Amino acid sequence: MRLQPFSPTAWTDLGLEGRLSLKPPGLIGLSFSWNALFAFGATRAPDGSLWEATCFEAFLSLEGHAYLEFNLALDGRWNAYHFDSYRQPQPPSALPGVRLLEFSSAPGRCDATFEIAPSLFGKLARASLTAVIESKEGKISYWALDHAGTQPDFHDARSFVLDCDPARARVSKP
Repeated sequence: MRLQPFSPTAWTDLGLEGRLSLKPPGLIGLSFSWNALFAFGATRAPDGSLWEATCFEAFLSLEGHAYLEFNLALDGRWNAYHFDSYRQPQPPSALPGVRLLEFSSAPGRCDATFEIAPSLFGKLARASLTAVIESKEGKISYWALDHAGTQPDFHDARSFVLDCDPARARVSKP
């Protein structure tokens, strides 16, 4: 599915696409692809704050107001967070019991498979795929399947436009 830049002046030739797959009893697959000729800027964010440089992300809502956030850098570093509600707790708490099972990165592609607890997997409801892209000139742009607000905000549940059906291992866009 094609990700859109928040600002229409961002690099339209990036051709950024994302894919989310669910595999019971608790596997989440993330794939991102882009024009391999695009030159990314910094991929090394300070202090584990992967979202401060080029970073691919998935937000997955659970029943109620809770949601999960996965961050993935091109060099294989990753973070997983659990939020009880919109941006709470702040700072976010690390999501226990998550393992990165597979990771690969090549020009124009980044893939990862995470394992999460089946108890969380069964509660997945909606999702969004996003990215923070830094160009070689140091300019940042924000990409998502949908931007619901007037500012880039990947935590905004209105932007979680994918329906997740963990029982059937299906993700769809209504």
